[in-house]
Amino acid sequence: MRASIAALRLSGLPRLAGGLWLAELGETLAAIALAVVVFGRSGSVLATGAFFVAARLGPALASQPLAAFLDRNAGRRGLSGCYLIEAVLLALLALPLPVWVLVVVPLVTGTLAVCCRSVTRAEATVRLKRAERLRAGNGGLNIGFALAGTLGAALGGALAALTTPAVPLLAASVGFAIGAALIVRTPRARPYAETENVFAHLREGIAYARKDRLALTLIAVETAAMLAFTLVIPIEVVYAQRDLGAGAGGYGALIATWGLGIVIGGALFARARSPLTALAAIASLGVAAAYAGLALAPTLAVACAFSLIGGIGNGVQWVAVMTAVQERVSEALQVRVLGLLDAGAQLAPGLGFAIGTILTAALSARATYAIAAVATLAAAIGFFVMHARSWRRQPALV
Repeated sequence: MRASIAALRLSGLPRLAGGLWLAELGETLAAIALAVVVFGRSGSVLATGAFFVAARLGPALASQPLAAFLDRNAGRRGLSGCYLIEAVLLALLALPLPVWVLVVVPLVTGTLAVCCRSVTRAEATVRLKRAERLRAGNGGLNIGFALAGTLGAALGGALAALTTPAVPLLAASVGFAIGAALIVRTPRARPYAETENVFAHLREGIAYARKDRLALTLIAVETAAMLAFTLVIPIEVVYAQRDLGAGAGGYGALIATWGLGIVIGGALFARARSPLTALAAIASLGVAAAYAGLALAPTLAVACAFSLIGGIGNGVQWVAVMTAVQERVSEALQVRVLGLLDAGAQLAPGLGFAIGTILTAALSARATYAIAAVATLAAAIGFFVMHARSWRRQPALV
């Protein structure tokens, strides 16, 4: 872990890491607050699911052209502006708005959040690759993400339960505002593009991914994995309140223990030396086991224990796949090719949220967890197959 933290001391990285972590904290605070508001006002599983779907599907489509625009044209001020606009919108969401507004506005806030994360992460990746510290640095960043997500879940659930959901939304707004101040002080390191326009910029990234089979396969399998992972996300609040009778605080506890698991998983990833595809496979298997346990958990305490296990798998899985793709991509293409991974990480959850919502409305939250366990197991098998094929291609040692 010390090596991971040390890797983040490179020039400009502390501010970039701070911006990323504050954005993660803000997103988590806002997501929990809005989920509680939408479910509380509507009492509807479908309305709650619609909120999560809107917050993912829109950004999956809209974020890539905007990220490409920032990648081509914007320096630190343009990126900082995205953080600042996000802060303003989150503050507006703290007002007593109709439920339909709370479902629609996340289309914009989600798009901006993805762009903030993608371009800031590309800046960090360029610095880490130049210093040959990518794996260690990603481990450190992932631990920070986990801590921010855990803190956001705990604070979001507690503040929503003890005060009003407007408080965590305002806190999220402050987080993005501070992130904007950090980013504006960090000069651009990634090279400027020479493409004619935004769409040519995007096409160049897609063309590269199509030529690199391993990168394309990693993106495709991870997109499928994310679809399986996120079947349960929109119904966790329903599961906590209806199946476990734990209220908003219990919902926050489930998210917080998952985040704590991500912290542990991030530390494990930082120390691991196994091939990245093997790590992704084993971690996915852990998430599948956690979902199976959550489907059967009789109490909040047991559910939190399985949530911790799932978080550990989650803490290894995503960063392993992301690092594997980053290693194969040049500095100039980081935003565009990693943008495809980000797009999959937005599109698949949007579909997963919709499917999970329908399954819960038709069956139950516990049934959705069971189905998610089976689907996640299939994704784990996909990573195991990918690892086995890559191992067989290695030349024999003599």
